[in-house]
Amino acid sequence: MKSTPFVMIARYLLLDRLTYLVLPWAWAVFGFVLDVVIVQLTPAGHTSHRWVGGLAGVFIVVFVLGIQSVARALPFGLALGVSRRTYFLGATSLAAALAAGYGLMLALGQAVERATGGWAGLGHFFTTISAAGVTAVLAVAAAALLAGGFATIRRLAV
Repeated sequence: MKSTPFVMIARYLLLDRLTYLVLPWAWAVFGFVLDVVIVQLTPAGHTSHRWVGGLAGVFIVVFVLGIQSVARALPFGLALGVSRRTYFLGATSLAAALAAGYGLMLALGQAVERATGGWAGLGHFFTTISAAGVTAVLAVAAAALLAGGFATIRRLAV
């Protein structure tokens, strides 16, 4: 069975697995450790719920990586004979797949956070807003930032 051009572009981009699969989660771990240190060093105040913003670093890193992928991978892809439209559609499909995976991981992290009561009092890392739909908002935010990063390809590719 022959791969479609979009799958070949996604596989081409995933040759740099460290950038797309490891680096965002390395930043998440770094942000989590930094948030734990900050929560331990600051007073709790009048409430036991303590929200931190370390998760935003993951979104920023993924957005920057999406933008950089155009500058790093598109010229070589064009030299291999890939059309700009095929590159755009392949990169966008990879971004959508990664966004779905990242969204699921964030939802899993939030479920663990809720089950442990905010990491045993160390703060809320995965909760960005209150009320219903937090998991959906995180998944949509991950998808929007990933797609936004790869959507810059559209300006160059079409």
